[in-house]
Amino acid sequence: PIHGLFATCGSSGHLVCHDLRSRRSVATFDVAASVNQNGVGLTSMRFDDTGYNLGVGTETGLVALYDLRSSKPLVVKDHLYDTKIVDIKFRNPTKLSNSYSSNASSFCVLSSDRKACKLWRGDNGATITSIQPTNGGINDVLSNPSDGLLMLGCDSPKIQVYFVPMLGPAPKWSSYLENVTEELDESFKQTEVAPSAYDDYRFVTREGVKQLGLSHLLGTPVMRAYMHGFFVDNRLYHKAKSLSDPFAYDRYRQQVVNDKLEEERKSRISIAKKMPKINARLASKLQEDKEKEEEEEEEGGDKASQPKSLLDDDRFASLFKDERFKIDEESEEYRMLHPNAPTTKKPRFAKEDESSDEEEQEGDEDAGGHLAPKMYYGRKHDEIASMPLDQRVNSQDDGGSGLTSVAKKITGSREMTYFPEEGRKSRKDEGAKRESKSRRRRKMGKL
Repeated sequence: PIHGLFATCGSSGHLVCHDLRSRRSVATFDVAASVNQNGVGLTSMRFDDTGYNLGVGTETGLVALYDLRSSKPLVVKDHLYDTKIVDIKFRNPTKLSNSYSSNASSFCVLSSDRKACKLWRGDNGATITSIQPTNGGINDVLSNPSDGLLMLGCDSPKIQVYFVPMLGPAPKWSSYLENVTEELDESFKQTEVAPSAYDDYRFVTREGVKQLGLSHLLGTPVMRAYMHGFFVDNRLYHKAKSLSDPFAYDRYRQQVVNDKLEEERKSRISIAKKMPKINARLASKLQEDKEKEEEEEEEGGDKASQPKSLLDDDRFASLFKDERFKIDEESEEYRMLHPNAPTTKKPRFAKEDESSDEEEQEGDEDAGGHLAPKMYYGRKHDEIASMPLDQRVNSQDDGGSGLTSVAKKITGSREMTYFPEEGRKSRKDEGAKRESKSRRRRKMGKL
């Protein structure tokens, strides 16, 4: 500083000023006591260019601004983060209001702690702006007095650079920042909500005016014509509304009561949980068992004795999520363990003759003991399926002449079974056995 004093501070909370021409200290300030925090340590300190103003930062996030001619602080600024102040700088802004710049002691203080860097006025402590970096805590702040750039050294590989137009112009190597800030300022002014001349008015159509009974006010300054309606003062609108519809509030109150009752009803209704796509049948069965157990518990069962369901056990969560654990309900093993389980596959063809099992077994065997072919409908509701066999043959012999639209639709399918030559004897034995079984069933013996 110009006055040649050298100041020191530390964990004791005292600020000591020395004159280099003397071995003893010139003055001592008890900063901790002046900010009502006895014993608090001091972490940073800075003189301004004149040498009369002194800023001191504490480890609790306070900045005390002193005039060397007084032992009491002029302003005490709290950063509200309860972290130590790492740096303090004095700046003379170039773009402030006329009332502020006319002040002889016009200056700003740039103080930073580990979380934020704040620019505030030196006369009253009012915050001008605050910068809070996202990458790590602040270690140091660099500010050039000739421009408005701020460089923050944080706990990150890159330096955080910010531009504050109030502190000064942009440097020559980054003059484009001026244009960017001007565009942002214009867009901000456009988005600001300006007071409108019709803020205290309500728009009402011509039909609404008739319903409110205000038709006699048409043409008066009270009704301002606009587009297809009128602007009416809010106080006049509410007064006319209450007179024209005195039970509107009662209906509104009843609607609110009904809405609350409906919400209570919804809360009493149990929401059905979505079943998983994998092993959905097993999950539904487990859910039913769980609901039954809960009903038993409500009736007086012991909750601790009930085992934990597979749906609630995280160890078996993959059973309903992973395709590898999907149960094949069409496998032979599953059908043997669950004989009453419904089948998911549908028969490809419907049987033509729905006779009893005994008649089917008798009709399946021909004279030689071989299995006869089975007939199925290709389409169950086809008209040709209801025609007798002789009409189908006659329609084929006509060669296509004089056929009706029904006879031309010849459809159907046939099941054929082929046997190798080697197994002929075994098939004859099987046919004889089946014939003897059928005779026993009919109680018929050999003559």
